[in-house]
Amino acid sequence: MADLGETLRQAFVEASHRRSAAVVKSAAQWRDLGELTESVRAARTAAKEAQAATYQGEVETEHRRLMHGEASPTKTFQPWGMKQPMLDFAARGLQAHRNVRQRNEAANLGLEAQARAARAAFLSRCRANNRMRGLAREAFNRGPRR
Repeated sequence: MADLGETLRQAFVEASHRRSAAVVKSAAQWRDLGELTESVRAARTAAKEAQAATYQGEVETEHRRLMHGEASPTKTFQPWGMKQPMLDFAARGLQAHRNVRQRNEAANLGLEAQARAARAAFLSRCRANNRMRGLAREAFNRGPRR
């Protein structure tokens, strides 16, 4: 049985394709939509490969940053001896992995937002082009008869 999240994602993808099919009419528009989809797929793949290639280095950098205390967002003033330093090496390592994964996920979400914006702009251009189609013929037919 398929995962519920994957099933929902597939349903939304199919609905999106149906919506696009209602708007995209000409072969040139379909070609441009294919190019847009392929460029988005290539950007996703490149981002995932870059993240995989640099993941370990980013984790090490984040681990050092956590170790040296540069990661604390604000200064907390506590009496001396009451501070809870993160001395546990494993806890710092897990936190470093968590921080890097969160940054990668934020980058992926930004990429998805850009892809959605590009697709929406493309579909609005297609709608505008479809409204323009046939206007010259209609204007010619409405012209004066001689």
